Amino acid sequence: MYAALVSRDAIAANDYNLNIPRYVDTFEVEATIDLPAVQHEIETLEGQLADVKTRMAAYLRELGLTG
Repeated sequence: MYAALVSRDAIAANDYNLNIPRYVDTFEVEATIDLPAVQHEIETLEGQLADVKTRMAAYLRELGLTG
């Protein structure tokens, strides 16, 4: 939420400029990304996907649906 209660003196000190950034810090810190953890998660998911593809191919062969 971007709101602040400011005194009339503060408004006067800012030449009666009511732009929000003069009174409220709207800067948001960017989230840090743990690249090694993300890489590990990608590798894990790729391994799971390979397992699923292998099982799916086996099921399709059982059903005689392979190309």
